[in-house]
Amino acid sequence: MAKNNPRLELTWIGKENRARLEPRIRHDDCSLQVENLPKAPPPAGQQVLELE
Repeated sequence: MAKNNPRLELTWIGKENRARLEPRIRHDDCSLQVENLPKAPPPAGQQVLELE
C-alpha cells in the first residue's frame, strides 16, 4: 500500500498581492525607558517600601 500524503494549500483572495514591508530603523530614546520615568505618587492611604 502506497502512502498518500495530500498537501493542504491555503488560499485566499489577494494572496498573490502581498504588501512589501519597508525596512525600519530602531531608535532607542533613553528618556522613555522605565528607569527614567518620573515616579508616580503612592495611592492615598498606602505605604511604599523602597528596595535597594
